[in-house]
Amino acid sequence: MREFKDFEEFYNYGYSLTENIKSKTNNCLASERVEFARNNIYKSDLRSYINIGFISKSVINILDTTSNILKFSVENLIKNLLVHSDVNFEDYKKIPLISSKPDKIVKSKNGYDAMLFKADNKYYKLVIKTTKNKDENYIKSFHLLEQERYEKY
Repeated sequence: MREFKDFEEFYNYGYSLTENIKSKTNNCLASERVEFARNNIYKSDLRSYINIGFISKSVINILDTTSNILKFSVENLIKNLLVHSDVNFEDYKKIPLISSKPDKIVKSKNGYDAMLFKADNKYYKLVIKTTKNKDENYIKSFHLLEQERYEKY
């Protein structure tokens, strides 16, 4: 497991793995590609991460976590690149802003995740989960929303 310090290096690493997965799973669904990645990439590579930002006190309270650090794993980056291909490098660079100063915060229906929203020329939804022992926070999902859907939250 590796801790990245540079976001561009982290993103390029995950992007390269994703492109390799796509080439080996040409006509597969995104969910099948995600499963392929989980079964064919070393766990230590998938668990590599970057401390991408900090979460606000409101999110800390929703998650009942002991940490304000937000981590982004290579596994989750790969999953997001495969499932949410409309999100680009510039969008991912906005995660620290979204996590620290969201426009809206909603507790998920399952009660274990926090959903953060931001309108910044696009409409973003960032889902954050905490570990069972409540001492680490990870990005679970990051994607774009249509304005209508954004306004429903």
